[in-house]
Amino acid sequence: MLVLLMRLIILIIATLSTLLTRLILTSIICAVMLLIQAIKVPSEAIHEGFRQVAEAIMACLELIFQLMIEAITMLLTSVFDLLRDNIRGMVESMFEGVVEKFKSSIEESSLKDELLDMVSKIVSETWNN
Repeated sequence: MLVLLMRLIILIIATLSTLLTRLILTSIICAVMLLIQAIKVPSEAIHEGFRQVAEAIMACLELIFQLMIEAITMLLTSVFDLLRDNIRGMVESMFEGVVEKFKSSIEESSLKDELLDMVSKIVSETWNN
């Protein structure tokens, strides 16, 4: 569980640093493009700047949604692993109880002799066929 938590923290830190770097670089590129376009034709520069800002926002949102999906996936995986381990433990303890009762009933009664007779008959009939 600690490994999953550390993995999630490292994933969040890496994603946030990538997101921040991408946002900074995209903003610088947008500013340069706006400056170049402003020198040429002012209305086209504003339109291009808005388009690039919209693309940057969409890219950031896409990255955030991917992070959220990965976090939810990791959470569900850990919950299902925990549930599976609990169910496995319950089933094992249940079968241990049944096996212990079966052993004690074999030792206490003549069931042991009958079981040995049945096994010997099965083996002898299999051997004869």
